[in-house]
Formats: sequence, structure tokens, C-alpha cells
Amino acid sequence: MRPALILLVAFISVLSLGEAQTCTDCFVSSRAAYYPNSDEQGTETGACGFGTFGATINGGDVSATSDLYRNGLGCGACYQVRCTNSAYCSDKGVNVVITDQGSSDRTDFILSRRAFGRMAQTKDAAASLLALGIVDIQYRRVSCSYPNKNITVKIDENSNYPHYLAFVIWYQQGKQDITAVQLCETQNFVCKLLDRSYGAVWTTTSPPSGPLLIRMLFSDDDGDETWVVPVNNIPENWKAGETYDTGVQVNLGKYHTYDKNMIAHRHCCTNPRRPSKFQVPLETIDLTPSMAPLLCLLILSAAFLSVANTGKAATCSDCFIQSRAAYYPNSDEQGTATGRCGYGTFGATINGGDVTAASDLYRDGIGCGACYQVRCTNSKYCSDKGVTVVITDHGSSGNTDFILSRRAFARMAQTTDAAASLIALGIVDIEYRRVSCSYTNKNITIKIDENSNYPHYLAFVIFDQQGKRDITAVQLCETKTLVCKLLDRSYGAVWTTTSPPSGPLSIRMLFSDDDGEDKWVVPVNNIPESWKAGDTYDSGVQVNA
Repeated sequence: MRPALILLVAFISVLSLGEAQTCTDCFVSSRAAYYPNSDEQGTETGACGFGTFGATINGGDVSATSDLYRNGLGCGACYQVRCTNSAYCSDKGVNVVITDQGSSDRTDFILSRRAFGRMAQTKDAAASLLALGIVDIQYRRVSCSYPNKNITVKIDENSNYPHYLAFVIWYQQGKQDITAVQLCETQNFVCKLLDRSYGAVWTTTSPPSGPLLIRMLFSDDDGDETWVVPVNNIPENWKAGETYDTGVQVNLGKYHTYDKNMIAHRHCCTNPRRPSKFQVPLETIDLTPSMAPLLCLLILSAAFLSVANTGKAATCSDCFIQSRAAYYPNSDEQGTATGRCGYGTFGATINGGDVTAASDLYRDGIGCGACYQVRCTNSKYCSDKGVTVVITDHGSSGNTDFILSRRAFARMAQTTDAAASLIALGIVDIEYRRVSCSYTNKNITIKIDENSNYPHYLAFVIFDQQGKRDITAVQLCETKTLVCKLLDRSYGAVWTTTSPPSGPLSIRMLFSDDDGEDKWVVPVNNIPESWKAGDTYDSGVQVNA
């Protein structure tokens, strides 16, 4: 085997480590028929509820499905469908959008006549396919793409302002399903979970008054869920038959276009959590015999460096930032039980007492519970590792970013003697960076604040959340109706509400990271109906560290 060929095979193998074929990439064997209607498009009365849009979307390349309809969850999903008869069929096939439900003689798809013909290699081959009526196919799910289109809300013609609201959602890109929709008042953010009436039609009786905000839960095959909140609201005086541009669109997925957000905005770092988008299709490279060995060697070297750096490349959140730190002078070496995060005695003892107050990093309470690696820079006294601390309070002293517990301050030192020298200095130069919190064998815990007054006033704090995400919002939901109420951050990590709902209560926590990605986490266990001030409740869930 020639050296250049060996290198090329090795290069492809390296790429395969990062982008190995998954089940969602695999083709599934089945059968397909087509709508016999003369206009070659889909039907305007499809079970997804898209109306005329369901016949013309994607240029009319649409389909009904049987099992893939999934009680309406599959509406709007896109599939690559290709027939397998090599005499007539192209390798590419056709991409279709699900707009209806149906089956015919053990088929998974009933394509529009137009889409059925587009699986063929030529017009003559298309005529032969249509004559067959039902053909063997392969299919796989692919990302929907609607360039220059935002997600759009169409108010169903059967809506009746202001008593009954029904709508469908058009133009969602990507490979995720819309599994839930909430309708929220824009002034107080009280949200109501909508019913999926059928297909892609979401309905509610007695919708809230005023401009309305919808929240869409997008879910993928890996179990990841993301709430998407439109920029534009549904206007107060909405009308049946009208369409409204949400002002937002979801991403198609990984390798599509260059993403300027890959570039770090601070220090010298790149972001490994955003995969490289400089993907060059191999078929676009013109390999002359003289260039092939050198080009393969260069590509292989780049691939090797990329794989080597993928897991451990530095990001902005991995970079150390220079600052100063002091310590609490209290004799017990721990933090304070009256910290501004509202943790109480827990705030003095969490993480073995390695806690801190922070100034700017407190961030009006959002920073409560965040973990930082802090190390002093005096090589005579300080270790390279430093200490990991949890923010439990707000404060500063002498242009410091941290006021550590006395215990944590001393743990930055190399030895016990060096610790005494650090303590004597009082304030030292440091470097810090955010790190993941880790609470082994612990779930997220909810502590009912002692100032709560059942059933009139509820306040609580959230302990033991792992990872590097912040809790930026919390909702309190009735477990029977799933009507949710957005809570107030009273101060620090204390979430409050007056007149809490009755019955067992479910909370929903919005975790946000530095990349702007949000994820709602719903505990397995509820707060019991007769909750008590001072009690703690195990949520039954934990986020990844």
C-alpha cells in the first residue's frame, strides 16, 4: 500500500473517532407509496393540522407517515428517503417533511407525488417509479433547514378570541421535537402548559389576557431538552388565521457554518465545547499525484492535534484570572452563618468549610453556590493546586475578589508553616478560575427557609448543585395542572413566593452556562403538600459535574 494511501486511511480513522456514525445517521429499510392527487403536492387536510401550509412546505416535498407520526410529535420532522431499485433510483433520494398521518400496505411513508418522483435518477425513471406505486426504500432523520426563516406561529382558524386559542408552529429547524409548549403572561410570567389537541395543534381555553409569550420545549434523541423563548410576543388582540414571526430560530446542529462564537473573547483561549466548523468535504480537494502525500500528511497532523486537544483544550472558563484575596478573621476557621446567599449554617460548613464571600462574582446572588479554584502566587508559600471554594456570601476587602474562610485561605499554602505566613500577610495576590462543583452521592437539595409561613409564604434555597451552571430562574408548579409560577429571587439564593399553590409542589430550575445555553431541570421528588419551615427535601436529581 502506498504511503499516501496509508496516511489517508489513518486520517479517516481519526476523523471517525470524533464523528462516528450513530443510530440517527443510519438508514432504516421500509416501503413507501404516494398520494395519487393530481397536483403532485401533499394534502391540505393532513393530521398535523398544518392546513394549506402542509401541502406546500419544502416545495411540496412532504409525506404522511405511520409510526413516525408518534401521536403528532413527529409533525414537522424531516427525513431523507431514497428508493433502492438501482435501475431507477438516485443515491441522494429526497428530503421530506412530515405533515400527515397514514399508511398503505406496510409502508412507513406516503409521499407527495412530487417527492416520490424526485427519488428517481431521471424523468423517465420517475415515471417508472410512479407506475410501480409502492417501492422499497431506506430512510433516516435529517435536520430541517429553512434559510432566512424564523419559527412562525399560525393561529388556527377555529380560534375564538378571547375564549379559545389554538395554533400550530411552522419552520422549526434541526432534528429536535417540540414536546411541550407553555403560554405565559408577559407581565407576571405566570405560565400555562398547553394541550396538544392533535398533530401539531396546541390549544387552551381561557387564554391569558395581554400580549402572550410562548415557550417551546425542544427535545432530541439523546434526552437533551432546551426551552426556547421567542423574541416577539403574540399580540394582545391576536386574530384567527394570522401568522406571527417569533424572531428566533434553532440551530441546525454541528457542522454547517463558521461560528464566530468559537473565538474566545478573553485571554488566549478557544472553546472545545463548540466543535470546529471548518469542515472541508474531501470531494472538493483536487489531489494531484504530486500533492497527495504532502497534503495527506498535513491533514493527518492537523487531525492528530485536533483529537489531542479536544478533551483538554483551554477555554476562557479554564483560564486563571489575577486578583487578590483576604480571609474571615473568625476563630472557627469557617465561613459565616449569616452570609448573603441565605444558606444559614450550611453556608459555613459546606465543602468542608472551604467557602468564600465574593464581590463582583456574587452577581446579585446568581453566583451563590458557584465553585472556584483559588491559588496564591507567592512561590515561597503557595502550592500550585490552591483550594476549591464555594461562594456563600457577598463582600470585599482591599480590592479583593474573594474573602475566604480562614481554613480555605490556609489551604492555599504548601505547608503548615507556610500557612501561618500566609495568614500573617492577611491579603495576598491570587489567581482564580471557575470549576465544577462536585457533591458525591448527593442530590440537589431544597431547604425551606425558617421565615416561611405555611400556607401563605414560601421561601427556600437550593443546595448541592453540581457543575458550572448557574440557577437563573425557578418556577413553582402545581403537580396536577402543571400551571407554573415564576418565583422571585429575594436575595442571594433565596427564592420566594406569596400565596403558593396548594397540594404537592414541583419546582423547575433553569440552569444556564457561559455559552448561553439554558436547560430546565425538573426534580423527581416533589415538595410535599404540608411543607414545613426549616425542613429539607431531596429533589432526587443531580446535574452532571
